[in-house]
Amino acid sequence: MKNILYVITGLIIVVFSNTILNGINLSFFSIRPNLTLIYLTYLSIYIGINRASIIGLILGLIIDITVGKYFGLYSLLFFLLGLVYGSIKDKVFKENILTIIILVALATLVENVLSLLIVGFGMNNIFIHVFRILESIVANVIISAGLFYPINYLINKVEEQW
Repeated sequence: MKNILYVITGLIIVVFSNTILNGINLSFFSIRPNLTLIYLTYLSIYIGINRASIIGLILGLIIDITVGKYFGLYSLLFFLLGLVYGSIKDKVFKENILTIIILVALATLVENVLSLLIVGFGMNNIFIHVFRILESIVANVIISAGLFYPINYLINKVEEQW
């Protein structure tokens, strides 16, 4: 039941990110925060490797099918995110906001580098790509810090009750 609730919550986040946030100009500079990546980071360090990797794969497939430009990018990214972050479940202090900020920053860096490797560098200067990656990291870190207490509370409640 918990897994279904986590997938449905992730689906709501995907729909919210790709519909409502597209209509509202909430982007920092030119980058939109990746709410699904932030959600999966929180979820992975709470629920562990098996469940997090499967939920990450499902959410990645949903994004790839609905709005993904390159099929398999988010499936691979979110599966690996669930796998790696789920494996450190017992090794990190989950209630520390700095832990989440570092993990979200690393996941955002990997997302952007993986996107660059798949898409290519194009005609842009390398410094433009580095600046966009830094913008993306800052946006995701700010959002994840703001969502730390609500998501922490909700995941703890779900894990206790079900």
